[in-house]
Formats: sequence, C-alpha cells, structure tokens
Amino acid sequence: MQAWFDGLTTFEKIFWYIAVPFTLIFVIQLLLSVAGLDGRKNKIQPTPPDEVSDEQQPKNNRILTLGLSFFSLRNVITFFTFFGWTGVITFRYGMTHQQSLLSALACGLFAMLVLTFLFYFSNKSKST
Repeated sequence: MQAWFDGLTTFEKIFWYIAVPFTLIFVIQLLLSVAGLDGRKNKIQPTPPDEVSDEQQPKNNRILTLGLSFFSLRNVITFFTFFGWTGVITFRYGMTHQQSLLSALACGLFAMLVLTFLFYFSNKSKST
C-alpha cells in the first residue's frame, strides 16, 4: 500500500488527501441523517414571497427568497467529497492537471447545487 501511494504524483496525492477524509465525514453525516440524529428540524423554512416585506427582502436575491442554504457545512463536505473523487478519477484516466481541476470543481459545485435543491424540495414537501 505504501509503495503504491509513494508512486503517485503530488497532484494525485492532494486529491487523495481531500477525497478520503471528506468521504469518511460524508458517510458519517449520511448515516446520522438517515438515523435522524443530524440535528435538523426543518431549519430551512422558506418564507412565501407575499409574506416578506420590502425591507426584509434583499433586492435581486432569489436564493434568500427561496430559503436555500448553499454554503452550509453539509454542502461544503459534499463539495470536497465529490471534488476529491472526481479529481482522482479524471487524473488517473489521462486528463491534464487543468482538466482534472476544472472537472473536479464542476462536479463539486454540481453536487452542492443538487443537494441544496433536494433539501429545499424535501422541506417544501414537508410543509405542505
């Protein structure tokens, strides 16, 4: 195992150092969430736009109007999990440093976006 890891480039090692710990945290977080022990009790409660006064609602900020939480701890963990594994896989299969990095960033951001909307629609369906 040590010989294999020593044979990796520094670029690959960085992705591995990101992927493995964040995957462990992600799995623990997922198990706690499934068991109902994640401490979330409908924290995302979207406020209907008609109930928000003009002083309370920022101009041109639809994300706050929807009640989304894009930069939550859960999303950051998800980003680094997908970022790390995408970087490992893409570089391993022949992409350049730049291509691997851009692919990893895109995949991590996409995973964050999907997770944000999943929780938004999940909470929206609970409230109806």
